[in-house]
Amino acid sequence: MSADKHTLVDAKGKIPPLTQDQPSSFTRVLAEERRMGPCERLLQSLYAQGIFVTLSGLLISGPLDERILRQALAVIQRRHPLLRVHVPRPGHDFVTEGTEPIPFRVVQRDSPDRWKMAIEEELNRANPCGRHPLIRLVWVTDRQSTEHEILMVMSHAIGDGITTLLLVYDFLNACQAALQGTSNLTESLESLPPMEALIPKWMKEKQTKVHQKAAGILPIDQKASPSKRRTRILFRVIDAQFTKRLSARCREQGGTVHGALCAASLKACRALDTEDRELGLSTNINLRDWLEPPVPFFHVGTYISSVTTHHLATPASDFWALAREVNSAVSQAIERVQYLDVDQLKKWEKSSRVSLWFWGKIMRFATRFVVPRIRAGRLQALNVTNMGRVPYSLQFGPFKVKAAFGTSSQHLMGSSMQVSVGTFGGAMCFAFTYAEPILHPARAEKFIEAFEGELRRAIGDEILRAAVGAPDQGQ
Repeated sequence: MSADKHTLVDAKGKIPPLTQDQPSSFTRVLAEERRMGPCERLLQSLYAQGIFVTLSGLLISGPLDERILRQALAVIQRRHPLLRVHVPRPGHDFVTEGTEPIPFRVVQRDSPDRWKMAIEEELNRANPCGRHPLIRLVWVTDRQSTEHEILMVMSHAIGDGITTLLLVYDFLNACQAALQGTSNLTESLESLPPMEALIPKWMKEKQTKVHQKAAGILPIDQKASPSKRRTRILFRVIDAQFTKRLSARCREQGGTVHGALCAASLKACRALDTEDRELGLSTNINLRDWLEPPVPFFHVGTYISSVTTHHLATPASDFWALAREVNSAVSQAIERVQYLDVDQLKKWEKSSRVSLWFWGKIMRFATRFVVPRIRAGRLQALNVTNMGRVPYSLQFGPFKVKAAFGTSSQHLMGSSMQVSVGTFGGAMCFAFTYAEPILHPARAEKFIEAFEGELRRAIGDEILRAAVGAPDQGQ
């Protein structure tokens, strides 16, 4: 298994046109309810509390209006079974019958940064159960210009980073069709089982027991329970010229872009902590191609896992040696199938078989008494999600994607920094997400400055053109 799997999207990923016929099971899906998998159940319970909310933000240009938005949302909801489910009460399985249309709200753009404020609002909202689907949309606009910001917000139970890329593609194709008045009556895709049902025998047999290792986390500026924390987010866009040069340097040094991003993140932590100690680094892994049967790119769902590696980054650490070390460590963890914890899955499977009433009691107890007492967070200082190069054009008729960002809420995670990146049109779009007051905003900015500096020095370039927001917007 190659190091290319460090990115969520394989460079060979192909997406069928929105109008391509797919096997339909729409009637059957309406008649049957699929039980949640153990991971889905856990992620949905967190989503209800406003934790692990998955969000993608699009900065686009084009003639968008409410009619086009509503038609496009109806198309993607009809196409993807998991966009037609709701959870009526805590602990309940997915229910299809009676699910409402995908909701959206309009936010008036009264400042250039209003879309960033809207993202933080959505990442910190609780999401009570009900008949609404587990996805919603926010449209930030002044209703006069052709510049728009679109936020897609969903439960991690129904989607991962690949899902967000897929929905961007389907949504903008549907917007183009609605504008042109063309027929777009795409039938529903097949309803797929949860990830645990697709884990192959070889994966379970090859899995190596993971011994959790205590590792350094980012320094805690102020302890606080999750209810007292707030997810904060910062953005950077690195232009296509720099991205191309970084890729070339990675090839010269026998490394990967993912390894370089991890090395820059590890060395940037030195700006926040002068102590020499190992730091935990979490890397997300795309499992779609390894499941049986493989899960096609164009299906919505959560089919990822992660591996944790540990690294010591000192001021004297060589950047490219550290990048290769990360690459090697992640590759070894993948070979040992350390992204799969069979024992933990068995525990989750056992808990998922208890009655829905009892599971609901458990989650209400956890929400009220357990979660508020979690004061530190995850064992990793860093989580690096690299979605790779987006495998489709950013032009959809008159609609054009200028920048896109993906992330998830972090206020349960505590003292860690999530670095999410995707390459759109050659430019790398970064989202840096953290929890305040665990990490102070000024120190988060310091981390990003150090991160940029490490990348700049790594390619021998003193000019790194990075802007908060999107290219050509001057934000």
